[in-house]
Amino acid sequence: MKAKVVLIAALMLCVALVGSAFALPPGKTTVIETKMGNVTFSGDAHKAKRIGCMDCHKSTFKKAADALAMPVPHKAGEACGTCHNGDKAFSVTASCKNCHKK
Repeated sequence: MKAKVVLIAALMLCVALVGSAFALPPGKTTVIETKMGNVTFSGDAHKAKRIGCMDCHKSTFKKAADALAMPVPHKAGEACGTCHNGDKAFSVTASCKNCHKK
């Protein structure tokens, strides 16, 4: 019985560590190439606003790959527009240059 508990605990730890292996490390950015210009996601910029990974990745983007697909046209309340709605953060519809850089 004790061996089963230890095994289950070890498996849970492995699953937790695998998820963090794909996280964006501090001080790093990721660039998403689009036809409208590259979008750079900065983990540090979001961390500075006290927004953690799980604030988005437990509900809005259930898988990390979901964050790479932003619906067009952009709408408040969808994907990045969940927070970038003009109230909590600049709106996804305010200016393309807020995110898209040539």
